[in-house]
Amino acid sequence: ETDDYKEFNEKIYQEFKNFTPEQLLSELQKWIGELENNMKKVSENEFNTRSDEFDWATDEGEDSHFLHHINQIKNALKK
Repeated sequence: ETDDYKEFNEKIYQEFKNFTPEQLLSELQKWIGELENNMKKVSENEFNTRSDEFDWATDEGEDSHFLHHINQIKNALKK
């Protein structure tokens, strides 16, 4: 595990840099659906006892993980 995502972000940027805004949103929706499907497979008890591993999936507000990605898309559109 790391807090240094520079290399990861560059790899992802290269993968998606030529996507249209519509394609980026579609990709995000796909992964949100994948996350929701995987969350359904995990028991509620396991989800709650391992909250340190899953907290990013349920975060809300200004630090929302998904809001972070929406803002990345918005910033890409400005370029």
